[in-house]
Amino acid sequence: MKATALTLSRRRILAGLAGTAALLPLAACGTVAAPAAEQAEEMAEEAAPAAEEPQAPEVQVAKWFTASYGGGSFDPVQEGLVNSFNEQNDQLQAEYVIVPGNQQDCIEKVRTGLAAGERDIGIFNCSPIWLGNIGQAGLAAELDSLIARDQVDMTEYAPLAIEAHHYQGSLIAIPHYVNSLIAVYNKDLMDKLGEEYPQDSWTWDDFMTFVRRQTTGAGAQKQFALATIPRGFNPITPWIWMAGGSTYDDEENPTKSTMSSPETRAGLQWVSDLFHVHQVTPRPGEVSEDLFSGGVSPLIVTTGAAMSRYRGDRVSFAWDVVGIPAGPAGRTTFAGSYAQAVFSDSIAKDAAWALLRHVTGREGALAMLAVSLSVPVYTPVAENEYRNADGQPDGIDNVLNFLTYLRGLPKNPNMIAIYGPAYGTYLGQIWSGEASVEEATAAMDTIVDGELG
Repeated sequence: MKATALTLSRRRILAGLAGTAALLPLAACGTVAAPAAEQAEEMAEEAAPAAEEPQAPEVQVAKWFTASYGGGSFDPVQEGLVNSFNEQNDQLQAEYVIVPGNQQDCIEKVRTGLAAGERDIGIFNCSPIWLGNIGQAGLAAELDSLIARDQVDMTEYAPLAIEAHHYQGSLIAIPHYVNSLIAVYNKDLMDKLGEEYPQDSWTWDDFMTFVRRQTTGAGAQKQFALATIPRGFNPITPWIWMAGGSTYDDEENPTKSTMSSPETRAGLQWVSDLFHVHQVTPRPGEVSEDLFSGGVSPLIVTTGAAMSRYRGDRVSFAWDVVGIPAGPAGRTTFAGSYAQAVFSDSIAKDAAWALLRHVTGREGALAMLAVSLSVPVYTPVAENEYRNADGQPDGIDNVLNFLTYLRGLPKNPNMIAIYGPAYGTYLGQIWSGEASVEEATAAMDTIVDGELG
């Protein structure tokens, strides 16, 4: 009889056999026959299916693909985060994988992995300027459903920084920190010049009045008031936005470049005039020394991360920080960041998501303070450990304040292809004086629109 044919319960089998127990003869040689109840138990046990051996839960391993960021200084910190993640988890584990090259090389590695059907990538690092490429190629998983599933409290993250990492309405990356524009000033030199310290409420007019007044001399004796100003595409976008311009017709879903619009040109012209009309800051290659660190120029526009250059005994003067000045359309700055995305086709998505939360949450934010003075996006750390870290300037709240006026970079799905040829080449020609704003922006539009189709 097959085991599956037994339909009576063990109790009914025993009850039915109990009445026949007295009729069983004694066994020969004085041995007593086995009771009917024991026979029934043996029958039931034989009929029951064999119990399966318990299986050990499968271990998921999420590989963290990353370019060697920060010249390799981030690697020990990130490897430490992988180690702490592995110590805190059993079935979810991580492995640190350094991809040779820069972030574009890392993205290309992930893209070819997707095309080849590779599924062992867990998370990968990305800059917000490449989100259009990543989103269009389908490399990153949307995170909103995972956040909802696990009831992650996203109010603990700076909202504008998180918003800047959406693509077509879905969150596809979470940043560790935001790095954006600030102004740093030499307090000792300001006192010597009889100047009042700039206030966080200052405007373009206030800025221009100061740098023109404090730029003196000519030739080898020239004293520049502004040591330098960042000139790449990312850090130039705030001046475009604050003039009322835009880099595209729709920076979230671009179909046309608008670098030639009057408002965009006005923002670029304002920066260009710092070099060529007012001559308050050196043109590229005009001076070789660091005018601010050397105590020569009273002001520099730089980034939050660059504050490390002036900490401790790195400079011989007292200094402080203030936000960038507000333009005609108000004040805004770009949401530059270091972020992580979950690979869309990962075979270890649960481990990848857990790892991403680990490295961008509290533990990751604290670890990153060892290698970057950028503002943590995880706000409890930003408002406490970051704000109160040793050596922070008196105006550190002016740095934290840019979390309230961030704006996401444009999400062109062809950005990797056009970033250098369009923006690198022709912005450089504006700052060097090789091309006018009108000539350079027209050339940029032609290249970008050609790629957008």
